[in-house]
Amino acid sequence: MPPKLEIEGKIHRPEAVLEFDQSSHPQLNGGVLLSPDEAYVEQQEAVSDLPDYDVTVSRRTTHKNLGSTEYADFSLECIRFDDGAIRLLTRAQPKISYFGAHGISPYGLSGGDALFTGPDGMNAELIYNYAKLGFPVVWLHHQGRHTPWPTNPDRLKTLAHFLSSKSVGKSAHHDHAMLDDLEQKGAVDFDTYVMIRDGFSRSAMSGEAFIALAGLNKRTIVHSDLTAKCFALYPGLKNMIELATIQGPEEIKGLGRVACNLFQRERAGEKGILKKYLGTFDPHILNILHELAWIPPLINGDNGVYSKAIPLDTAGVRGFLSKDTMSQYEEHEIIHANHPNLALIVEDGAHVDGAIVQQKIKRYARVMRFLQEHDMSILGMRPEDYLDNYGEFELAS
Repeated sequence: MPPKLEIEGKIHRPEAVLEFDQSSHPQLNGGVLLSPDEAYVEQQEAVSDLPDYDVTVSRRTTHKNLGSTEYADFSLECIRFDDGAIRLLTRAQPKISYFGAHGISPYGLSGGDALFTGPDGMNAELIYNYAKLGFPVVWLHHQGRHTPWPTNPDRLKTLAHFLSSKSVGKSAHHDHAMLDDLEQKGAVDFDTYVMIRDGFSRSAMSGEAFIALAGLNKRTIVHSDLTAKCFALYPGLKNMIELATIQGPEEIKGLGRVACNLFQRERAGEKGILKKYLGTFDPHILNILHELAWIPPLINGDNGVYSKAIPLDTAGVRGFLSKDTMSQYEEHEIIHANHPNLALIVEDGAHVDGAIVQQKIKRYARVMRFLQEHDMSILGMRPEDYLDNYGEFELAS
């Protein structure tokens, strides 16, 4: 088994990947050495075992025009799926007038919300910054206040169905259905079949499911940056209680660090950042109900199921926090021994410290710099291209 990482904040790739050549040597997985062919068979079996979920977009309408900046246009759409789900979609399209004809990424960036977050605050900052770097963004938010009120028995039944059937897999199927609809309607200026995927916490888990399902939806994910995904295995009730007693105090400290980071940014000249981040959490009762309903499927081990099913050549970052026991780092280290193009990084902090987003934005700035230096092609990009020597980039306001 690969050794546990002791040095925080360093790039770490599983021992098997460092020592073995993917093309001709065994891989380490769960304590059992697998040849590349065996690893491929296991990954394909994991894909075939994934539950199917047939869903399409029944209607997509403009919910709100979020306006324009000098670098991009922003809009908020309402997506109605044929399974009854209603989800908002934030879209950002960089402007040719700002970036030039060849300065916009040909790869769209797909993302989603961490638990208890929504369209505003932290997610809005990520979306605006990715767009300012030149990435087209499609960010599908989770169900919340736009769910119909249960004013009759049918609506009550629908609400109960969605509250009792959350899953990262269904969320990922919604993502693919949304992209299919955008492609079919000619609503985007990029190829929706070649994408980049972003995620933190819950959206890192649904992001892994999105990547696992990509081949079944004729998509290729050329890069991904997923931070603080949780529970590769179901820990059991006893361990959950034990974990809560350890993790709880660390998360409180982490919230303090997030607040200090925001205060420092406010004092450094980012006026209004504190107020903006207050909108990260939506206290609407329907939103709270939906978010609480997400807790069981996030701890049931589905994350590990989908992580094992991602293609062996999946590239990008899997970020972990040193004081986040929920992420089960050792289990993920074993799973990702089969993925030589992934860099596992561990940064100091608890789970909630992932809300300090500057380093993630800088990683994407390095990805964009690579694209600009290689005729907007991501071919040949390696972890050292986006994890070292970030350089200085102005963050979007």
